[in-house]
Amino acid sequence: MTTAALALALAAGPALQPMFELGRSKNANIVVYSARVLPDGSLDPQAPVDAHWVMKAQDGRSQPLSELERKLAYGIAATQSRPGLWSVTLNAVRDRPFTLLHLSDGWHAVLRIGGVPSELTRVFVQEKEKLDVPEVQWCELSGKSVADGSETHERLLPPKKSARRRSDGDSW
Repeated sequence: MTTAALALALAAGPALQPMFELGRSKNANIVVYSARVLPDGSLDPQAPVDAHWVMKAQDGRSQPLSELERKLAYGIAATQSRPGLWSVTLNAVRDRPFTLLHLSDGWHAVLRIGGVPSELTRVFVQEKEKLDVPEVQWCELSGKSVADGSETHERLLPPKKSARRRSDGDSW
C-alpha cells in the first residue's frame, strides 16, 4: 500500500466488519455488532466494536445507539488482554463474555454456546411488557461451531428476582 493510499485509508476511519446481531421479540429492528478494523487488519484500540441499529421495522436505515442504550442493554465493554486478543462483554448478557479472534476470514466473537466453542452470530431476547417496561423472559445465543461449522444454540434464563439485586447492578 502506498503512503498516499494508507493516509487515505486512515482518514476514512476503520472499516466495519459485521460479526453478530441482536434481535428482540418487540419488533424487527436489530443491533448489528461489527469489528472496527484498521488498514493493517488489527482492531481499533480506542473502540474495537461498533454497535448500531438497523431499523428493519421501519425503513431499514442505520441509526446509532443512544447513550442510555449503550449503557444498559446494548452496549459493550472491551479490553485488550494481549496484542490481537480482546475480551468483550455485552451488557445484555454480562455473565457470558466472549473473545474477539482473527480467523482466516476476519474477526469473530467466540465463546462457548451449549458447551461448544462457537462463533457468535445472533443474540435473541424474548421480552414481555410489564407496565410499559420490558422484562426479559429469556435470551438465546446462536452461532456455529469453530470445529465443524455446525449450528449451536443455548437459551439463557434470567436469574431469580432475589439474584437480580446484586451489588454491581448486573441482572445476568
